[in-house]
Amino acid sequence: FFFLMIRRPPRSTQSRSSAASDVYKRQVSTQSTWGHQIFFVFKMASKEGSFEIQSHRSTAAIYLMAFCAALGSFCFGYFIGVLNTSWTYIAYINNWVGKTSYESLASGLLPVGAAIGALLSGKLTDEYGRRGTFLITDILTIAGVIPTLVPNITWLLVGRVITGLTVGINSAAVPLYISEIAPGAIRGTVATFHQMLICFGLLTTAIFGFGIPKPGPDGRFPAEENHFWRVMLGFPIVICLIRSFFLLIRYKHETPSFLARKRGIEVARMAVSELYRDEFINDELGMLASGGDGGDNASFLDQFNDRNRGPLMVGILLMIFQQISGINAVMFFSNKIFKGSADQPVSETTATLYTTMTMLLNFGACFITSAIIDKAGRKIILLVGGVFVTFFLALLALFNHRGEADLARYCVLAYVLAFAISWGPVPWVMVGEVLSGKGGSIATLVNWLFCIMVVQSLPYVEESEIGINGAFIFYMILSLI
Repeated sequence: FFFLMIRRPPRSTQSRSSAASDVYKRQVSTQSTWGHQIFFVFKMASKEGSFEIQSHRSTAAIYLMAFCAALGSFCFGYFIGVLNTSWTYIAYINNWVGKTSYESLASGLLPVGAAIGALLSGKLTDEYGRRGTFLITDILTIAGVIPTLVPNITWLLVGRVITGLTVGINSAAVPLYISEIAPGAIRGTVATFHQMLICFGLLTTAIFGFGIPKPGPDGRFPAEENHFWRVMLGFPIVICLIRSFFLLIRYKHETPSFLARKRGIEVARMAVSELYRDEFINDELGMLASGGDGGDNASFLDQFNDRNRGPLMVGILLMIFQQISGINAVMFFSNKIFKGSADQPVSETTATLYTTMTMLLNFGACFITSAIIDKAGRKIILLVGGVFVTFFLALLALFNHRGEADLARYCVLAYVLAFAISWGPVPWVMVGEVLSGKGGSIATLVNWLFCIMVVQSLPYVEESEIGINGAFIFYMILSLI
């Protein structure tokens, strides 16, 4: 199906520059009711991407700018998965084994901090710019990582809240930045960098997990303490230093849209000239001038008025649907899920291997999305992906019920692949395209609130009569709805 879709001849569409994102948002806001706004957004989402004469100077340069910003997305994914493959050993050396509340708090406080960070991101990107917000976030990330290196539960939880704060900021700011620097012809492809780097962060934690000591047949760990867990928890410091270095040395300008709104069109000219060929600069500046304020000057309450309510509802619903599929139950606790039930367990090493396979599929799927999103359109990818997500969740529940643990594990892999092609990246792309900074932060806040529900509840659900299989049946029903 996807092969045929990639090969389908593209329709000719109107050329759109990066400033057209603002014009598009204004077109949405002029629809008569918020119901019409929602219809307009999904109508546009079903259209194929534009295929036009290249207006930008270098596609590679755009990719590098987006990649630099998306290093924050790498930290996003890394913080989600870092305790997944290391918690068993960290709990052992600190005598936390059996303390479910510690594991639940250590995992659950990250999305709590992220929810707060998502709400703050709109104000930060408005006041300090997108680039300035990244620099602030990198400093906060380093400050949050350091306490997690101390073998103390209180300091670990403090660090998880702070790093969660930065995850929330990055989750809203990175898609916004990418949508504002990417020309229309490649915006869908470039926007998938956010999800791609999230998945790469998750994959990295799975690979690092092989360096964590594993219990022997008797369930005991080696007597000598291994300090690799500190290396694993501290690795994001390196990523933040790299991003800050390039932002300070190479990418010194804010996005053209932000400069045009805050400092005027002439100030934005320099940033535009770095991205676009000379013959397109004036056209791009004209688009920026006609794009209005892009919503940056509106308050949070203004996001709920008649002009903005429709696209905001689209963003919120996309984020809710993304989370209620239960994907973060796998991302946070895949090792525990792959170990299986007490009567059919596998070793910690085997569970880590399955986790690595999961994260590798999750990462590889982003390249599929990147290849098809501007050809197939957002809507069809969401529809087809949603069908397969529901189907594999149903198979997962069936095989778990019948005690076929190996087949159930393969269904988890297929479920993650279907999600990673569709409901993983596409909602982030659409939120960056249709919402302002503050609108995006509200949608991202909702995303993290639902993530909290999933992550906080799973350890307790596992120990109840419902079990993990009952949780996946519930996710399947919600995905079907």
